[in-house]
Amino acid sequence: MWRYITKAEIIITKISKFAQIGASAALLFIMFLIPLDILLRRFFNQSITGAYELVEIGTAFTIFFALAMTSHYKEHIAIGFLVDKLSHRTRNAVEGVVDVVVFIVVTFVGIQLFEHAMRIMDRSTTTNDLGLPLYPFIIIVSISTFIFAAKVLCNGLNHFREVVQKS
Repeated sequence: MWRYITKAEIIITKISKFAQIGASAALLFIMFLIPLDILLRRFFNQSITGAYELVEIGTAFTIFFALAMTSHYKEHIAIGFLVDKLSHRTRNAVEGVVDVVVFIVVTFVGIQLFEHAMRIMDRSTTTNDLGLPLYPFIIIVSISTFIFAAKVLCNGLNHFREVVQKS
């Protein structure tokens, strides 16, 4: 069973790394768009139409695409003043349970995001300035949420593996 979990984790990590490239690309896009918009306003009295909308969308992509790799590298905020004092097995059990709870919550959020995207699609809601349909962006964010959930589940299963392995 652990062999399949390891293979799944390798696949999820590769997908997470691909999403991280997407987060970097979105951040790079924002980094060029904002100064360009400012320069155009300053020197030509003309701003980029929809710059604010594009920055909002790019920010959402940057955050949600980076979640899975943040979890992979354990770069999230953790307060462990109680858990760090526990034995190795107990600490892994607690962290495994926490990861499973996070998996359930994040999966629920992903489902809600996807359902929201379907409602937005039915209403044909678009952005104000550019008239871009919103639902594809929300679907992409929901997919990245599911990637994050899968990564958290793998982390939780690895904690449980540490609990059951003999020292």
